[in-house]
Amino acid sequence: MNSQVSTQLARLLCNVRYSPHGVKLGHFMHFAGYLDGLRDLQGVDADAITRLDKLALNAFIQSHGRRREVEA
Repeated sequence: MNSQVSTQLARLLCNVRYSPHGVKLGHFMHFAGYLDGLRDLQGVDADAITRLDKLALNAFIQSHGRRREVEA
């Protein structure tokens, strides 16, 4: 994985993790679409894509769970 792809993935993951709740799902879907594009182009091995996908999903779920705890 080259440095441009790594930087873009890091920025997209930051958007998933730290964006306001109302737009978090959109950022997660953008991240997932970017990973799908990498998978289609075979730019990154499948194991790395799976790890990144799980990392983004965990970031989305953890922040969503924290918001629910605050509301309760």
